[in-house]
Amino acid sequence: MKPDVVEALNDIDWGLKTLSVRINGLDTEYMHRDVVEVVEGCPRLDMLVIPKVNVAADVYAVELRGARLRSATRANGPSIPPRSKPRTGSSAPPKRSSSGRGG
Repeated sequence: MKPDVVEALNDIDWGLKTLSVRINGLDTEYMHRDVVEVVEGCPRLDMLVIPKVNVAADVYAVELRGARLRSATRANGPSIPPRSKPRTGSSAPPKRSSSGRGG
């Protein structure tokens, strides 16, 4: 991971936009370092994009590594504050009228 990627993730005001980073493929020597650098260096990160996924275990391996890093980062540093506002609209389903018809 290039240092300017983590720097940009932290220094630019992204507002409520979802932040994702594409890591190098799991079949490369760079993937582990990418995950470590971006998870430890950017508490605002929302997701990692995993290229060349062949089986569910690929996703599980990255998620497990990320979860362990996030847990260690939170234990050793300040907690990550929640977002101040929801990203988009309400997550509640629309209410139905008493007649059973929508509208």
